Amino acid sequence: MRNTIAFAAIKQFVKDKFTILVSKKVCITKRLSELFYAEHKGEFFYNRLTTGPCYAYILKSMDCIAKWLTLMGPIKVFKAVHAQPGCIRALYGLSDTRNGGNIRK
Repeated sequence: MRNTIAFAAIKQFVKDKFTILVSKKVCITKRLSELFYAEHKGEFFYNRLTTGPCYAYILKSMDCIAKWLTLMGPIKVFKAVHAQPGCIRALYGLSDTRNGGNIRK
């Protein structure tokens, strides 16, 4: 993550709401990115999907997936800002295609 202040804040959000079972820094290669985002091939934003360093977590919590989706907030940043102003996308999302969306459950 390029923004170290945002990364520290997001990491704290995660620590406050989940138990981190495993944490690993990985490098997302072009090939891995193509596999990860295969469902978006052909979309206008596909070529803007990123490669580079990434932190992968295995999280534990009651209702973990629902809690994670709430923490992330709506995919559309404008909606996130108005509907869930404290969520990650509202606080750190820059646009609908730069919204912290490279998250998988």
